Amino acid sequence: MPFGKASLGAGKVVAEDQFGMSDFNHRGLMVEFNLATDADFPFCWRLYRDLMQLPLRSAAGGGERQSRTEFRNTFLCNHALVLMIDGRRAGWLELEEDDTAIHMHQLHLSAPFQGQGIGSNVIDQITVIAAEKSKAVRLEVLKKNTGAIRLYKRLGFRVMRADTQKYFMSKCKPD
Repeated sequence: MPFGKASLGAGKVVAEDQFGMSDFNHRGLMVEFNLATDADFPFCWRLYRDLMQLPLRSAAGGGERQSRTEFRNTFLCNHALVLMIDGRRAGWLELEEDDTAIHMHQLHLSAPFQGQGIGSNVIDQITVIAAEKSKAVRLEVLKKNTGAIRLYKRLGFRVMRADTQKYFMSKCKPD
């Protein structure tokens, strides 16, 4: 099931309140959620590549072109929201909802917007919406991403299982 629905309002694709994500003011910065479009792909790719510290050349010789192609094949425009802060792209998240949970597949913020509580506000919104629907919030995080792990634990997420590279975390639905 798609996370949100697209609506054209004044020529702008926005994230509708079908799911409940709403724009907010954070310390004087206006944070908006827009459904990702093909035009957002280059921004999302660059941010993902830089934050995930993907090598420009892989051991198999595929390099950035191969990584970009793989990313494009998995990038879900119908589930991705671009975070706009004061009218500029500042990050993106990828969400999906099923019968039991809201899955946060990605959450990335550009460096100037990290460490200001914006990501916490976004996650708080997702967990409130999930609680209203009696659903859990689930995510995966790379083990090397210690900052994100600390954030998720502080926000009440628990490690449910792990593999060699990732923790699978969940914030359970309310009883």
